[in-house]
Amino acid sequence: MKNIFIIVLALVFLTGCATVKISRGNIEALDETPTLMKEPVEQPEVDEPPEEPPKEPLKEEPEPEEPPEVPQGQTSNIVGVNISSGKFIPGEVAIKPGDTVEWTNQYEVSIMISGPKDTFSAKLGPEESYSYTFEEPGKYSIIKLVDPIFFGRVFVEE
Repeated sequence: MKNIFIIVLALVFLTGCATVKISRGNIEALDETPTLMKEPVEQPEVDEPPEEPPKEPLKEEPEPEEPPEVPQGQTSNIVGVNISSGKFIPGEVAIKPGDTVEWTNQYEVSIMISGPKDTFSAKLGPEESYSYTFEEPGKYSIIKLVDPIFFGRVFVEE
């Protein structure tokens, strides 16, 4: 009984799928060629590609500043900061005026670091370092640019 029901259901399904009703209007529409295809299509003239505007010369980055000479009797400390694993290591340093911070890139790619406005900005290749001597007391935020972006701080205290 179950097999007969399945066979009947299959026959009804196949009969319904096989019946296609085509009207006279549909047949005439199939014989017509679309108007767009009857006329030749003109190809637009292709101009030469526009010339590229002259590229601006690359700005050379200034040479890293040499730490100023320390008067006799005074000592200048150099504090090292590594840049790796998505952070400055250490993230904060406390120094005296006239001390130098040296950042070293531990990434396998070049990075950019930047200090506050009018202080410094440096591009460091892999294993390259950059030093900056802080003369004025204050709190300085240092940023590592481009992904990942992160911050560090330098506290210059008398």
